[in-house]
Amino acid sequence: MISACGLLCLAQYARLAAIVGRLHQFHRERFDVFVKASNGEGSEKQVLTNRFEGIGEQADHILERVYMTRQILMCLIFCVLFMIASSLAIGMSLMVGWFQCFTVGFFILGVLSMSAAMAIALVELRYSLREVEYEHDRNIKLDPPVGMPPPAPMEPYP
Repeated sequence: MISACGLLCLAQYARLAAIVGRLHQFHRERFDVFVKASNGEGSEKQVLTNRFEGIGEQADHILERVYMTRQILMCLIFCVLFMIASSLAIGMSLMVGWFQCFTVGFFILGVLSMSAAMAIALVELRYSLREVEYEHDRNIKLDPPVGMPPPAPMEPYP
């Protein structure tokens, strides 16, 4: 169980780094759009203002995922700690018999921590494509330039 949690922690740390990197990209892009919108005029300014707002909303969604991934990591780390405590209690129960009750308690807490991490991971997985869907929906609604046919609608993936 400790090894499994260690591998899951490694994967979640990698996910967290990727998500935080994406958030930094959004912030840089949002600042660049802000500067361009400040100097723009007319329809260009309106397009840039819409993009600015869209990037802000996407960044908010990504920040929610950062918090969820942090919660997953915390649960997994607690699971490792409880499993280590359970192993220690197993060893101590050989010398002091009443440590057996701690063994079971720590093990149950470890399993509950792992279960909580997986439940949060499932929720985070449901939200993982929300930013892409949001950007896709905003871009598909743009009017094509004069003379260009509109894009064919995509079938939703089940």
